[in-house]
Amino acid sequence: MSVKSGGFSTVSLQMIENDQSHSLIIAATNHIEILDYALFRRFDDIIEYQPPNHAQAAELIQSRLGRFSPRPFPLGTVTTQADGLSYAEIRHAIDDAIKDALMRDAKQIKTDTLTHAFAERRKLSARMTQRKAASYHAGAVPQQA
Repeated sequence: MSVKSGGFSTVSLQMIENDQSHSLIIAATNHIEILDYALFRRFDDIIEYQPPNHAQAAELIQSRLGRFSPRPFPLGTVTTQADGLSYAEIRHAIDDAIKDALMRDAKQIKTDTLTHAFAERRKLSARMTQRKAASYHAGAVPQQA
């Protein structure tokens, strides 16, 4: 089902409308811009999470790195590199840096490897944002080239 055509929203609406159970329905998305507003009307509550602040990002970085933390560890500098990234993006960047260390049989990651992983996640996020801006949802009129 193509998200670009709005198919996901249509299927989701149909599933919610046809549900006869006594279930609690919980939905999540990182791409709110591509969903049809009618989908939101079906939910009683909408909770929006913001990217982590500096202190939250630092805590996530420290806990996720664990024994792979570089020594010395410039936490402030590294955390600044993660500014604006979501929890998931930070986690993926750290996992990428840890995988790199494991492939090199290293006991610790290199600070520049982690910095590079954050930069790559930021680029990926920017590309996804550009795609979202170019996409349209159900009911929207596609732009002509």
